[in-house]
Amino acid sequence: MKNNKIYFNGKLAKLEDIPSNITLKITGDNNTIKLNDFKGKGSLLVEMNCDNSIFDFGTDNTINKNVLVYYPIPEGKKTKNVSIEIGNNNIFNGDNIIFLSPIEENNKIVFGSYNLLAGNIHIRGRNDHTIFNTKNHRILNNEKDVIIGDKIWICDNVQILPKTVIKNESVIALGSIVNKSFKLGNVLIAGVPALIKKKNISWSISSDTNKIDYEFPLKIQEEGEINNG
Repeated sequence: MKNNKIYFNGKLAKLEDIPSNITLKITGDNNTIKLNDFKGKGSLLVEMNCDNSIFDFGTDNTINKNVLVYYPIPEGKKTKNVSIEIGNNNIFNGDNIIFLSPIEENNKIVFGSYNLLAGNIHIRGRNDHTIFNTKNHRILNNEKDVIIGDKIWICDNVQILPKTVIKNESVIALGSIVNKSFKLGNVLIAGVPALIKKKNISWSISSDTNKIDYEFPLKIQEEGEINNG
């Protein structure tokens, strides 16, 4: 392991500088890891079996149980030149939230800000095995970036696969398998495979209709604030 750069709260750091609620395991070279403190009583595990890759975990996130991030070794060969970028002010609420990096070079997972995640959610940038056409041997499951926008609510037991694009202020319903790019935001996505079920929707973390903040889903309005609805 050499030439890896670790940053914690914006400053160059060593492994021993990382707090106990973050476990960082690196077996590759020339990687860049950017970590920040987070709220909540949970933990973050990052395993980087890769070279020349990036992991960026933003600021003011909340982890209430655990988030697991894996950069794999496919068939004994290290992954190279891939990235996972997680934004700011997300709430990782449930257990078993997993990010699996791409395998193919120059692919990435980009996960935005102000998102809410339940539990047992897998965000996969990779395909573990190859599917091909038997007549011409054309590869049918090439990897492609996973792009998750801002202000999105992801419910329990959701699987997000390569080529997925989710636009802002959308909801992914319980048990959905998402494997395509959606061009619209403010939609309810549900099903196996997932499709748009409703348009022109948004959501709020508050179940009290008097405390909904219509601009910021993760905010609960305090008494006396103006309701923008």
